[in-house]
Amino acid sequence: MLLSGNAPFPPVSFTSQHEPAVLTTLDIIALLMFAVLILGYEIIAEQPQIRKNGITEAVKLARRRWMLEMAKRDIRIFDAQLIGWLSQGNAFFASTSAIAIGGLAALLGSSREIEAVVAEIPFAVSADQQLIEFKVILLMSIMIYAFFKFAWAFRLSHYTVILMGGLPAFDAGHNEARRAQAIKVADLLSIVGEHANRGLRSFYYAIAAIAWFLHPIALVLATLIVVLILLRREFRSKSLEIIASTLPK
Repeated sequence: MLLSGNAPFPPVSFTSQHEPAVLTTLDIIALLMFAVLILGYEIIAEQPQIRKNGITEAVKLARRRWMLEMAKRDIRIFDAQLIGWLSQGNAFFASTSAIAIGGLAALLGSSREIEAVVAEIPFAVSADQQLIEFKVILLMSIMIYAFFKFAWAFRLSHYTVILMGGLPAFDAGHNEARRAQAIKVADLLSIVGEHANRGLRSFYYAIAAIAWFLHPIALVLATLIVVLILLRREFRSKSLEIIASTLPK
């Protein structure tokens, strides 16, 4: 639409060079289901009454016991090395997320090639260039979230080591102060783990989002499978049984 004639202002176009992405009703429903399943899991898994039965809480208690035992040692080099290894894992995933973001950004300029590839896949629903770019942006958003989570977890690991280095030496005169600070170190390390867990879950969600390139129903099914896997690993896994069995009742 153009304003023309004898108007005192130059013509202004209200139409963009690229048409907006066209989401079908099925696409919208699938995207809403994707959001509901993910947000539903995140909200439910963070509820205190539910979380206490999961592996995250069990590991949190194990961390506290570790830090209390560490506080009894004058030489804590091995404990610092363990935290350093955990920190390097977060750094690795942060770097992986950054690489994935760069790769997805490059895909934004190759949407026509993606459209051609998807068109050759049986049962895949064809999509226009703008819709494919929208799907890539969704993946980028998930990986950006993961990057921030892993980067912050990496940084918090440094703070944890600093607090650990400030623990009072093991002697009879500092028992309460040493124990109190050891618990704070464990709590900070648990925050590191929470951010790292959210970053890892983002990788799962990104895998589910890839299914949208094939079909909206594939997105819903993939998201449901991912959420069920996360629920099982959090609340019904063999790992949970083993970790919980080592904790004092």
